Amino acid sequence: MVVVHNGIVENFLELREELTAEGVHFQSDTDTETIVQLVEKYQSSGLGLVEAARSTFQQIQGAHGIVLMSSDEPDKIVCARIGNAGRGDRSRTG
Repeated sequence: MVVVHNGIVENFLELREELTAEGVHFQSDTDTETIVQLVEKYQSSGLGLVEAARSTFQQIQGAHGIVLMSSDEPDKIVCARIGNAGRGDRSRTG
């Protein structure tokens, strides 16, 4: 799994605790790994990459730009903008 993530998973501590209780072992302390672990959890239940990503995106809170790729489905790339990620006031005054 490859993930590019810009944003903050505001509820990653809750999600991490749930996943840890289910036996998931984390390699880092980052909120981004929570995305990877959720997608892989859904994939292991039989969902494809797109469906697993959708299920994950429904669980995470915050504003994000996310790109996912999986060696299980190398012909697919999932991209999403959640919330107002990447949007801002670019006007200048002065």
